[in-house]
Amino acid sequence: MGVIRKTASIGTLGMINFRSKKEKLRRVERRFEDEHLAREVAESGFARVEGELKRLTKVEAKAAKQLSRLRRNRKVRKADRLSALLSAAQPMVKAAQPAVKSGVETTRHTMHDVATQGRKHGRRARKAAKEAAERASHEVKRGAERAMTEARSVISSD
Repeated sequence: MGVIRKTASIGTLGMINFRSKKEKLRRVERRFEDEHLAREVAESGFARVEGELKRLTKVEAKAAKQLSRLRRNRKVRKADRLSALLSAAQPMVKAAQPAVKSGVETTRHTMHDVATQGRKHGRRARKAAKEAAERASHEVKRGAERAMTEARSVISSD
């Protein structure tokens, strides 16, 4: 097919390339088939890529729909609001933190002092209650003794 044919020519006085019409036609047909095959391969690749793109687009659409559903969800909206509030309050919390720490320390010292005073007052109150109970008991005994003496005097005078 790709054979170079040589012929003697008076005009060229030498060798020239010569291809017959059939040979030229076969070459063109072969190129056409090669080009056609390459086009089919490319188109099938494009079709495959387009199919994959459609599938991915559907998956993206589904994910976007689920995301919008989730965003409509009450809990998510509430969580978003809370996170926004927390992020907005973060600087205020950092600014207030030293004052709060000093307040906590002051409160601890005050509570310690109050607890100590409370124990002291509790001891005093127990002691006072014990003394009051002893006095009351003593007075009850004295009152009982008086009542007994009066009762004896009433009984003996009869």
